[in-house]
Amino acid sequence: MGVYVQYYLFFKAMLSFHMVVKHRSFTQAAQKLQTSKSSISKDVVWLENELGVKLLFRTTRQVNPTKVGLEFFQFCEKILLEASNAKSMTSRFQSEPFGKIRISAPYTFGSHKLLPILQDFLKQYPKMELDFYLNTENQEHALSKDEIDVSIIIARTPPENFAATKLMDISWKFCASPQYLISHPEITHPKDIQNHQCLTYRHRHTEQYILKLQSINGEEFNANINSRIVCNSSEVLIKCAVDDFGLAYLPEYLISEQLKTNKLVTILDSWFLEKEIAYAIYKPNLFLLPKVKMLLKNLKTNF
Repeated sequence: MGVYVQYYLFFKAMLSFHMVVKHRSFTQAAQKLQTSKSSISKDVVWLENELGVKLLFRTTRQVNPTKVGLEFFQFCEKILLEASNAKSMTSRFQSEPFGKIRISAPYTFGSHKLLPILQDFLKQYPKMELDFYLNTENQEHALSKDEIDVSIIIARTPPENFAATKLMDISWKFCASPQYLISHPEITHPKDIQNHQCLTYRHRHTEQYILKLQSINGEEFNANINSRIVCNSSEVLIKCAVDDFGLAYLPEYLISEQLKTNKLVTILDSWFLEKEIAYAIYKPNLFLLPKVKMLLKNLKTNF
């Protein structure tokens, strides 16, 4: 057997092994590589025989790497990263970005702030296609599995294992309709909130939640939030607030129109939580694909 044929068989088997460990499944590995489960199994057996070590513990329910298998998997990761870098390096010579770019974002932020920028981006680069995934939670795990090119997250600090580009600060405001405030006890301090009906976002508050607030003068206060309506849609909470159902705590960018038309007014403006930040995160890579690099530049410019 020629040396290059042996290299070919080795790298093919190594890729099959890598996918099995990554997904802990022969079936999923076969689906990802668009081949049969038996072919993946033969590759792994061949690799174990070639190396003379057992790489996997197999049961009817799960697949786990042995100690040496885990170390070999990490070695495979480095080789595949270098292969990705080599591919990305050649892409730098393309004059215009093209192909599909996959982006995830929190549902509300994505539909209100991100979508208009992405639409302009697609108009500017007609060869680009967009796979836009909106969700209710941050999607670092999808980025880790190479299912997403860029993920938009809302956090106080970016995750350490990803590269990050800051997009904008997210500030939150207490707000209510003028009619609600007229017909309910005055709110001059966060302690007054516990006497009011609150409209809260499901992933941010439970039915009873404590907000750790700080004033511009440095005073701290833990405000009890008693929820009358809990929902995972900011649009629903805004409508309920406009319709006099209670006090809401929402991102300022979402209620800008309602504030301009006086349908909502803010209260306790001298009190705040630590600001959250919208980040675009992506896998650190020496040679970013032109489409990813161009998107990140576009996002940074337009936010």
